[in-house]
Amino acid sequence: PLGEGFAEPTDEDKLAKAPQSPFGSPEGADRWAAGNMADVLLGKGDYGEAIKHFRTDTSATMPYLAAVHDQMRDKDPMAAMKFATQMRDAGLAMADAAPEPPAPTLPPVTQAPVTNPPETTTPVPTQEPTPAPTPTQDPKAPQAPQDTRQVSSNEDKDQRGAPTIGKISSPVPNATVRNDDSGDGSFGASRDDDKRKHKGVDLEAEAGTQVTSPIKGKVEHIGPAYKDPNAYGGEYQAVHIRGEDGRLYTMRYVTPNGEDGAPIIKKGQSVEEGQSIGRVQDRASKDRIGKMKNHVHLEIKGSDGKHVDPEREVGAKRKNR
Repeated sequence: PLGEGFAEPTDEDKLAKAPQSPFGSPEGADRWAAGNMADVLLGKGDYGEAIKHFRTDTSATMPYLAAVHDQMRDKDPMAAMKFATQMRDAGLAMADAAPEPPAPTLPPVTQAPVTNPPETTTPVPTQEPTPAPTPTQDPKAPQAPQDTRQVSSNEDKDQRGAPTIGKISSPVPNATVRNDDSGDGSFGASRDDDKRKHKGVDLEAEAGTQVTSPIKGKVEHIGPAYKDPNAYGGEYQAVHIRGEDGRLYTMRYVTPNGEDGAPIIKKGQSVEEGQSIGRVQDRASKDRIGKMKNHVHLEIKGSDGKHVDPEREVGAKRKNR
């Protein structure tokens, strides 16, 4: 027993003891880049891969990590404290960055004297209190992914199989499948009067939204979004990234340029998961029906050349029209 009056520290107690800036001051950091990294990290239950990345990334300065932590804390304080703890354990934060929850203080345990024959009483020595061990979490321990997808009632579960959530990052925030009056953007949806199937998934995003790499790899090609380079005036582009897993990841309707028009990435460049690779183009303005929502078309082609369902891998949500 933990003793009378003991209470396990609440989340509020733990957060109250966690410092506001476990990595120091965020002054001078690129908050836009830090916000993108914070969104990527908040989608993960464990930060082992992030720690490997930060060990080698020369841009991961203390002000940058402080800005990442601050933005995580604004959205999910408990996740931010866990991130700070694992980074501290890896030697990438201040020594007192994220204190462990305090171990319970136990009252002294004593036993009444044992009486044998009436003429002799032998006292039992007082036992020193033994503090309960503070539970620690192995940063490498895998976290069970949570299936947060909203599955429509007509989904073919047998065909899709058990969902694999969060194997890769979504190239745009919220990972919501387009489903509008212009059509269904899910993987395998009918196209051209059922003459072909949709080989990717359309993830809703406003024009100009930043697009990030869903995987660590290398930019293999940047070019037209369609086989016919003159389709829609040749305006739309696609970025193709070869992942370290050998698969080809294609994002269509993405300009590889920043807001200033300068290229963000180039062919042959190595990219990290969550790194900016461009912005969403305005595809909706040239929709034949006029009711399409802007989106990024994400395709994944395995090393065997077969298309893989990206909807499952990013944990995309579905919504009714």
